[in-house]
Amino acid sequence: MSELQHVTNASLKGRNVKAQASALGGTGPKDNASLAGPQGRHGNCRTDSRRPLFSLFQLPRLAYAETASLGEGRDPLTTRRRFEREAPPFARNAMRRPSVLHVYKDYYPPVLGGVEKSMHWMCRETRSDFHVRVLVASQSRRFVDEVIDGVRVIRVGCWGRALSAPIAPGFGGWLRRLDSDILHFHMPNPTGELAYLLTRPPRGRVVVTYHSDIVRQRATGAVYGPLQQAFLRRARAIMPTSERYLRSSLALQPHRERCRVVPLGLPLEEYEETPESAAFTRKIRERSPGKTRIVFLGLLRYYKGLSFLIEALAGLPPEVCLFIGGEAPDSRIRERRDLERQVREAGLGDRVAFLGRLSDAQAVGLLRAGDVFCLPSHLRSEAFGLSQIEAMACGLPVVSANLDTGVPEVNRDGETGRVVAPGDADALREGLAELIGDPDLRRRLGEAGRRRAQALYSIRILGENLRRIYNSVLPPEVPSD
Repeated sequence: MSELQHVTNASLKGRNVKAQASALGGTGPKDNASLAGPQGRHGNCRTDSRRPLFSLFQLPRLAYAETASLGEGRDPLTTRRRFEREAPPFARNAMRRPSVLHVYKDYYPPVLGGVEKSMHWMCRETRSDFHVRVLVASQSRRFVDEVIDGVRVIRVGCWGRALSAPIAPGFGGWLRRLDSDILHFHMPNPTGELAYLLTRPPRGRVVVTYHSDIVRQRATGAVYGPLQQAFLRRARAIMPTSERYLRSSLALQPHRERCRVVPLGLPLEEYEETPESAAFTRKIRERSPGKTRIVFLGLLRYYKGLSFLIEALAGLPPEVCLFIGGEAPDSRIRERRDLERQVREAGLGDRVAFLGRLSDAQAVGLLRAGDVFCLPSHLRSEAFGLSQIEAMACGLPVVSANLDTGVPEVNRDGETGRVVAPGDADALREGLAELIGDPDLRRRLGEAGRRRAQALYSIRILGENLRRIYNSVLPPEVPSD
């Protein structure tokens, strides 16, 4: 079992109280209860050893994060034994949930990527049945221990990144320290995989969500390949996100008997219209009156193929415009500059808008303002295309590429949109032109996409699949639902 989960009104002292309470709109000790629970998303707590660790009246305020004494060098076994001694029997039983530690390089918030958001939703969906925590690298050398949506997130200090992999010397130590029944790795993640192989946590059963092969850094394959295979051999269950990716990934072929396809999913109810999203929708429409709007939403990464979309736009009628929602990662800011230069050189400055990073409500507003969604990704680094489901949830038809990944499994050609040849601006233009010229077709495909998202890609379905996998790998002595 994992360490004790902390009580939200545990005593906080000194400036930590003021700083943490201030960050959540509070002013001091009287606001400690807001650090976790239903009214506060973020917060760090530590216990005061002079106060009772547990009382009946504290049970309603239990947060899904254990005692922060782990970060202060105290013995977790001592903390656990104290809890078992002081807590009433029904509370001890409530705390004896199997523990799951998600391991990757980043987490949402603040990193707005498909893997990071998927992890966030997985944690949210399974936290009622499992004691869920997250271990990732920090965005700086500073160690961060916080609670996000009821999930404890530990960010280990990072000295820098090499080929996108964090250099975080403390990662392995925390992997052992956060003793868990299940270690849920998200791959590729060389930092986490190497940390596991070097430290060998004594207890956790390894499961893997296999998001993507490493595609661009082929020169690292000779080094990473053996590391990756050594790690995959230790996994009890490997979860590629689509049948197509399972068939096409060479790295997964030696492990097919342990692979179980688990598609990603979204909290689809969050894509319904709200006053905030409706206001942004109006803003987009007022900015482009009488236009047909193509929208893109996502990070501006090298494999997204936006240069092909801009080239395709140049061959479409002048009343067609493009809205690009999302920003390039800090390490790839050149991606946006290159795209902006391409727009200027093509004379499309009045038809292309770079909106930058959007809030959740603004992202929904952008999708609801659009007529067609385009995911022009041309490399298999786009393993699933989560943004397609976001667009489908908002009733948009999708134009995407026929990659040997899960992208065309999500967007079905002729059913929810159009699937065209990857890396081909002419094919992309033809697919977009067909939908732009036929509003009735757009509406039919958009409605079919909404139904498909609800039937196959909800967070509820993803949660059911994860619970089934988790329970199948737990040892018999660990109770499971």
